[in-house]
Amino acid sequence: MAMQEFEEQILVAAPVTLKTWVRYEYDVFVIMNQGEIDCFLNFLYGRNEAIQFEMERLLDYDGCHPVEHNKSVVKMLWSGAGNLCSTKENLKEERKHLEKVFVDNGYPKSVIKGWTTTQGKRKRAADTRQAATRRVTLPYVKGASEVAARLLRKHGGEVVHKPANTLHGGLTKMKDTEEEEDKPGVVYNIGCGN
Repeated sequence: MAMQEFEEQILVAAPVTLKTWVRYEYDVFVIMNQGEIDCFLNFLYGRNEAIQFEMERLLDYDGCHPVEHNKSVVKMLWSGAGNLCSTKENLKEERKHLEKVFVDNGYPKSVIKGWTTTQGKRKRAADTRQAATRRVTLPYVKGASEVAARLLRKHGGEVVHKPANTLHGGLTKMKDTEEEEDKPGVVYNIGCGN
């Protein structure tokens, strides 16, 4: 069964509402309600047992993301809650929920507390004042990138990691490749039948 045909069938018959469905070759990016994930996966497995699905969580601390990116998730969600909640009660509830989500996704308590305490705020302010003057951007390779960052930090440098592959990069390069003989200005040899 072709992936496109399978995709068309499941999108029509899905027992849950999918907010977003984007496929690139055999990778699918889906946004849906968290409580409906198991129901949807069971539905997919029931349609074709030969197809296996693997779920990746963007918040997973042990995934292949630089530590700085994981810390920035905590920073972004923590400060975002402060900007969006209208009352102190709502803010307290939201931050309690965030702490649980971080723990459930494998974040060490030291990373969580680094952004959730006043001590963490003072440390961040000091780190900002001592920001490195030499910045290097490197692709992220789990294990090696942390060592490179540590070594450069010892010499006053700062490493900013970027992902080697991105969803945007994969989705925007869907141009067909040209055959050699169709390219302009290409010299090629046509064998004679002698």
